[in-house]
Amino acid sequence: MKSPFRSRPARPQVRAVLLDSSFIGALIATDAPQHADACRLYAALVERYQNGLDRLFALSDVLGDLPREFRRNALAPVLTLRTARQHRSAARRIADRSSEVALSLVMMRRERLRAVATIGHEFDDVDIEVLAASEASLSPETEPSPVLQSTDG
Repeated sequence: MKSPFRSRPARPQVRAVLLDSSFIGALIATDAPQHADACRLYAALVERYQNGLDRLFALSDVLGDLPREFRRNALAPVLTLRTARQHRSAARRIADRSSEVALSLVMMRRERLRAVATIGHEFDDVDIEVLAASEASLSPETEPSPVLQSTDG
């Protein structure tokens, strides 16, 4: 007998991605060596966002320093994670990390974000998915594309 309920295809898991300060800095600094790589990775993230596969986040401390036009246009898909004194206090208790990275880790844990887009290697030893825009891994023969490196350990 056929089930009276229609089966729906499983919805894909939506990935929550934090855009860290180094990544956003490379996006806005057109003279930065990682600018082109950051732009390619961001384009891929926006495409996934438009397809309902990614949600993009950045800390309010990072977004607050950006020009209004850039924030409203280029970073329109990025949601703001509001940071407060309690989050900064928790970040100060994290040893051997810069204050920006520690605050990012606190907010990622609080919001259950499991991926970060970054330029540096500050998150390589953390158990999260690291999406790194790395110019060293692009070869001149290949068509420019975002370089996604996942670090799970």
